[in-house]
Amino acid sequence: MTTQTPTQAIGPTVASDAEEREIAVVQIEPEDNARTYFDLEQLQALADSIATHGLLNAITVYCHTASGRFRLIAGERRWRAVQMLGWTTIGTRVLKEPPDRAKRRELALIENEQRQDLSDIERGIAYLDFMTSTGCTASALAKKLGKHVSTVTRTIARIRKLPEDLREIVGLQLPPSVAQLLTSLPSDEEKRRFAGLYIEGKIKSGDELAAAIKAARNGQATGGTAGFTCEESGVKIAVTLTSGGAEGQALGHVENALRILLKDLAVQKHRGLTHWKTFLEKKAKAAKKAAEAAAAQNALASLAKPIPCTPPPAAK
Repeated sequence: MTTQTPTQAIGPTVASDAEEREIAVVQIEPEDNARTYFDLEQLQALADSIATHGLLNAITVYCHTASGRFRLIAGERRWRAVQMLGWTTIGTRVLKEPPDRAKRRELALIENEQRQDLSDIERGIAYLDFMTSTGCTASALAKKLGKHVSTVTRTIARIRKLPEDLREIVGLQLPPSVAQLLTSLPSDEEKRRFAGLYIEGKIKSGDELAAAIKAARNGQATGGTAGFTCEESGVKIAVTLTSGGAEGQALGHVENALRILLKDLAVQKHRGLTHWKTFLEKKAKAAKKAAEAAAAQNALASLAKPIPCTPPPAAK
């Protein structure tokens, strides 16, 4: 079995195309970036690392002629981290010629791919956005990134599991880790429902979301509906329940009972249904007799109560 060697990725800049400069932090502004979600704890960790070891990799910028400011192409996390440290300047690679939009997207994507720990969800969004905006194929993108085309297509397939409206809020209202968990759900409706629970604050973390999804798969209600479907020999019964706790356990008992019933119907055909009807009639009669007996006992008990004796009035 032979292993294909991926094409060497293109670097973010060529030395002759850029110059190294120290630029004031306030003179730099963000450009479009695949990364839209910045975890504060991870940013603080990066800031601590830069404070200890220095800025190992300069950020990449270009001069925006209309505003006279510098636009970030790559290195937004580093730029944000040095601001947390209170730095007034930062080491940059300044492109000598402003790139067009397609080139900026390519440089940002490659820089992020090589230097940043993008999540799979962020990668998928970046790949899909780049291909849509530039017309680039998955094969061509894989060559630019130095990856096998199967890796790129799998990443894109993963993000396509999210409906477009949820993709648009990844990094804004949905952290990538939460979006990743949503891709495991079977339907877009469920993905939107659980996303709504997170956005509304009813589910507060990825761990809580994972537990809620697991509970839903086990037939337990989690702030919404639970249910099941039984089917045997063309007979199908669907049950839903909006509840939790004890009701969720009761739902499991109902499911088991209905599964037994359907198997009985499959074995005995119409006789199974007749037996079930007879069984229900017997239970109803028994319940009626029990209720009548209880009423009779209550009546007898009331008659058996002693009548209070009122002493006669005293003789005058």
